[in-house]
Amino acid sequence: MLIFDNSDWYPNTIKFLRNELNWIEIDFIGFSPINNYTLCTSIFFNPTYRFTYKENLKPIGGIVQISEEDSV
Repeated sequence: MLIFDNSDWYPNTIKFLRNELNWIEIDFIGFSPINNYTLCTSIFFNPTYRFTYKENLKPIGGIVQISEEDSV
């Protein structure tokens, strides 16, 4: 996994990761503090890497916890 901040500044590098290495790209685009323009942070995943999962993991908080607190 590679996190690439301000990826919009480096189009050739992004093109290489996307087209030559075939990494999976997820972009986060939005305004950054103090600027009046948007920037992009990209997360790239190697498609050949297999993540391992731990069993019985549950998210902390979320809707289930809120509904349990409301019913008390």
